Amino acid sequence: MANEGDLGNKAAEEFLQQAIDNAKTVSGNERLTGFCRWCKEPTAGAFCSAPCRDDYTKHERMKR
Repeated sequence: MANEGDLGNKAAEEFLQQAIDNAKTVSGNERLTGFCRWCKEPTAGAFCSAPCRDDYTKHERMKR
């Protein structure tokens, strides 16, 4: 029987593989990895939600 650690490792491996697969299909400067660029939640796009996109944009502006 699998314990919680095994299940967590399996989930992490699946997320990593999905990110690798997504990265192979990127066609430009999009840098899609399968995870939100701000909160790192799994997502099909660059961000999981508009608030995450806004926070990321604000953070990037403040770095300049």
